[in-house]
Amino acid sequence: MHGPNASTQALKPMTSLRAFFALLLTTILFASPAEACLWEGAHETIFFKDIPAAAEADVIAKVVITQGWQGQEQGEPAATLARITQPIKGGVQQGEIIELRYKVSDCGPWPTTGEEGLIVTKQTTGNKQHKVLAPYTHHMHEDSEHHALLPPAE
Repeated sequence: MHGPNASTQALKPMTSLRAFFALLLTTILFASPAEACLWEGAHETIFFKDIPAAAEADVIAKVVITQGWQGQEQGEPAATLARITQPIKGGVQQGEIIELRYKVSDCGPWPTTGEEGLIVTKQTTGNKQHKVLAPYTHHMHEDSEHHALLPPAE
């Protein structure tokens, strides 16, 4: 390969290789399932070990999920039903069924039926069947004690 077109012809395979890797990276980033969090080992949850000091909660209670996450995609509103097992603060009673409304991110939350834990919530407008509560959530990483508190979704 000699002459003025030699450098142009040498760049064609490199351009094709760049395009291939760009397509591969785009496919990996955008074709991943919604549950694939960007940080491996990280997830978002509605359950707390302790009551966070920064939370301005209307209702705090221990609950068991009676109807878990239904497969909503990232950014979509989700509703989960839970039964109060131990009221701590607010106007809820043991055995009462409540509705938890939140938004799903790429890291969760994905509460499952039968899962139990402490929730910290703000009360929202209800419906005729159940009190509707918006839970605080927090990002957790399995290898860290750091937890980022996130306010309830509006």
